[in-house]
Amino acid sequence: MTRTGNFDTRSASARPESAEALNPSVLTVEQVARMLGVAAEVVRRHVREGAPADFAGRMNLIHYAAWLNARLAADEPGNSDEPEEANHGD
Repeated sequence: MTRTGNFDTRSASARPESAEALNPSVLTVEQVARMLGVAAEVVRRHVREGAPADFAGRMNLIHYAAWLNARLAADEPGNSDEPEEANHGD
């Protein structure tokens, strides 16, 4: 039997039937940690340090990634809020 029309590609995915679909905008700390391959305590520490999370502790993966990126950029030399002192050899 040949199927035409609206073919649901989700049914043809390689994802096991037992895998639960995750919404990247509302993940638990444990789900984020599992996705990133880090300990949940690392993500919890980040939340305590200001990583975005809602009142229930759910996280948006994109917002968390942006927060991490900003944090890494701030840690790079020359990216501080303080102006660099010019060294003119005086």
